[in-house]
Amino acid sequence: MPRFAKSNAKSESSRSKARSVSVKVKQKIAFVDPERPEAPRPPPGAYDTYEPYLPAGSTTSNRSTRRPRRTPGSGPTIDRISTRVTQFANGCVSAGGYHSAVIDQEGCIYTWGSGESGQLGHGLGRHYEYEPVANLDLLEPKKVDHFGPQYRAVQVSCGLRHTAIVAEDGVLWTFGAVGARLGQGQETSDREEQIIGVYTPNPVVVPFGVRVQQVACGWEHSAFICEEGKLFTWGRGENGRLGHGNLDDVTIPRQVQSVAALKMATICTGAAITVGISETGDVYSCGVKESCGQCTGSDVNKFQAISNLEQGAGAASFCN
Repeated sequence: MPRFAKSNAKSESSRSKARSVSVKVKQKIAFVDPERPEAPRPPPGAYDTYEPYLPAGSTTSNRSTRRPRRTPGSGPTIDRISTRVTQFANGCVSAGGYHSAVIDQEGCIYTWGSGESGQLGHGLGRHYEYEPVANLDLLEPKKVDHFGPQYRAVQVSCGLRHTAIVAEDGVLWTFGAVGARLGQGQETSDREEQIIGVYTPNPVVVPFGVRVQQVACGWEHSAFICEEGKLFTWGRGENGRLGHGNLDDVTIPRQVQSVAALKMATICTGAAITVGISETGDVYSCGVKESCGQCTGSDVNKFQAISNLEQGAGAASFCN
C-alpha cells in the first residue's frame, strides 16, 4: 500500500476516535448539567428501609443523594414504640465507664458495651494478658442469665469496669474486673485487675441478715444502703472515698461508722468521691478534696455534712 494511503487511513482513524470522545464528553456534560430534568422518585419500597435510596447507576460516594422523607405509616408503629417504653417504664438504668445496663418490668437485666473485664455478666472475658478483646464487646443489649420473672433484679449500678445488681430478696450480686471493688474478698494487684475478671454474677459477702436496698458503683469502689438505712462501702480507699477514716482498701462491705447513728436514704459514688443523703435530708460526703464540697485543703476520709447547704436540702433528692 502506498505511504500516503496509510497516512490517510491513520488520519481517518484519529478523526473517528476524536468524534467518539467528543460524544462521550458531551454526554457527561449533559449528565451533570444542573438544568437536567428532575430525577425519578424512589419506588414505594424505598420508604420501608433505613438505608439511603440510591438511583440506578449512582454510588454511596454521591454526596447529593439524600434519604427520602418517611411517609405516614412507615417505620416503627406507635403501638410498637409504646410497648417498648412500657416494658422499661418502671425499670432501672445505669451507665458506667464503657458499658450500660437496664432492668425491665419483669426483673430481667440487659447489658451492652465494653466487656473486656467481664462487666457485662455474660460469662465472657479476658483470661490472659494478650488475649484479643474485640469479640467481648456488645453493640446491642443482651439479657443476663440468672435474673428474670422467677428471680427479679430490682436495681443496677455500673462502675468503670464492674457492675452491681440488687435482687428482690435483698441479695447483692457483682461481676467485672477483679479486686476489692467487687466485695467478694479478692485481694489482687493492679496488674491482675487489668487482666482478669469475674464474668458472671456472684453474691457479695455481707453481714448475716443484711438486706441491700440500694447500691452505687464508683470507678473502683462501691457502696450500698441496707433496709435499716445503714451505709456500707468497700473497694479502693485512695483519697478517703470509703469514709472509714483511712486510705486502706476494703475487700468486703464494711459499715461506715461516721454515719452509723444516721439513717441514710440514698447514696451516690463518683470516680473518687461518695455522697449520701440522710433521712432528714442532710447531705454528707467524703473523698477527694476538689469534689467533696467541704472547702478543705485536703482529702476527706470520713463522711461529713456539707456545711454550706441548708438543712434538709437533699430531702427530695435521689440518684442512682
